[in-house]
Amino acid sequence: NTDGSIGLMQNACPHRGASMFFGRNEENGLRCVYHGWKFDTEGSCVDMPNEPAESNFKHKIRATAYPTRERNGVLWTYMGPDADPPGLPEFEWNMDEAHRPFLWMNYRECNWLQAIEGGIDTSHVNFLHRTLDESLRSTAVNSGPSPRQQNDLFRFGRRDASPRLEIVDTDYGVLYTGVRQVDETTEYHRIHPFIFPFHNMIGGGTEDDEVNYIGMVWTPIDDENTLVLEYGYRPNKAWGKEELEQLMRVRNPTGFLPPTTQPGSRWRFRANMRNDYLVDRELQKTKLFFGVQGNPAQDGAVQESMGPIYNRTKEHLGSADSMI
Repeated sequence: NTDGSIGLMQNACPHRGASMFFGRNEENGLRCVYHGWKFDTEGSCVDMPNEPAESNFKHKIRATAYPTRERNGVLWTYMGPDADPPGLPEFEWNMDEAHRPFLWMNYRECNWLQAIEGGIDTSHVNFLHRTLDESLRSTAVNSGPSPRQQNDLFRFGRRDASPRLEIVDTDYGVLYTGVRQVDETTEYHRIHPFIFPFHNMIGGGTEDDEVNYIGMVWTPIDDENTLVLEYGYRPNKAWGKEELEQLMRVRNPTGFLPPTTQPGSRWRFRANMRNDYLVDRELQKTKLFFGVQGNPAQDGAVQESMGPIYNRTKEHLGSADSMI
């Protein structure tokens, strides 16, 4: 809004249904470009310039609008029926203004369940994100934007491709670890809290300035589409501008498609199912276990390859799928 406040309203103008995506943002309101009807952040119609004064009925028109709040780089909204929205979740990564997290979104053209499974499946990192050339380590390790985490996973996790899962039910959801044997006396644990309804986290880093908690918020759009908010929170050291730019290049080296009116279009990968995720067979032969660049694109490729909604009667689960 002009005054810096934020709002969320329905896409279709209550007048004739034109998309408000094309609306003019002016003077604390969003004005439809079709006939000029204007709405504030509460959904009230505040202007009908195409109607004569005697027929003006703007006070009777309301667009569906939702209460919103901005906190530490994230816009939250409540879309439920209660008059008083519940409090926001008090995640540390979303409350520490001195250490704003690395934030970005990525899109999945598949059912929410098969998308979120990638976030709670620890054994696939030994295969899907494996590199054959260590010079590409930073682009292929699904351990988040932390050199320490990457090194730990390469030093310890890659020595044991069949982790043993230990799972504990909790009040907030589920806590589990993938246990990999480093040697006769040492275990490497990759710990994942899964917080209901759709938050998964991965802790990491063994030095104070490298401690970096990463996670994903797996948000269903509809039965066949999912939008994922990914974050990297470093509580002891703020991210620099160059670091953030480098993190984005690492997470999505091929970039995004131009935004359109389609939901989530700003976050659709240039590497997608319509171009086979730009798979490079030569790269797959010589440098990457899977010849798609960028961990999220690799995850998206296999999750979407199952189809919009996978037929679960055809899968065969093993002990490594205990969380699934």
